[in-house]
Amino acid sequence: MREDQTVRLGDVPYSTPPGHVGQEVWVRVEGEEVVVVGRDRSGFLVEVIRHELSTPGRPRILDEHYPDHPNGRGIKQPKLRPRTAAEQAFLDIGTGAERWLRTAAAAGVSRIRNKMSRAVELSALCGRERVDRALALAAESERFGDKDLASILEHVNRPPLHLLTADERFSTQPGTSAWKEFGK
Repeated sequence: MREDQTVRLGDVPYSTPPGHVGQEVWVRVEGEEVVVVGRDRSGFLVEVIRHELSTPGRPRILDEHYPDHPNGRGIKQPKLRPRTAAEQAFLDIGTGAERWLRTAAAAGVSRIRNKMSRAVELSALCGRERVDRALALAAESERFGDKDLASILEHVNRPPLHLLTADERFSTQPGTSAWKEFGK
């Protein structure tokens, strides 16, 4: 295992819990997950961690794997330095905007400036707090499409829906016997 507490599979780093640096581990893909296996103190093979399979440019790093570092991984994020008034207006929305920008840039999203200006327009219409929350949700769920922010914004701060289940006593279907001849 590497000194930075990660294993790599297909140019994607996956974090591991503390205590495995310098030890031999095995990595395999199981369905849509990456499974890291190592030896416990007794020498038995045990599963160390499972991560969702990822692609290059999208590392799978869990903050809880770095408990001794401030702010999780302890990797200092570069300070964002807006160069234009439009960039500053976007960052003024809040921390959700900054998170969205960092996540979108890391994912290689196209037309980021257009999406940023749309978010500024929406914040003027709907309020900064709602748009900031929607941007944070968009970053968390990695939704960066042209209409994703507006779609998320429609659902932010909505009262929860009350789901109703169908009651079979009021069904208009007399039964399923009519289907027994279907396909013969």
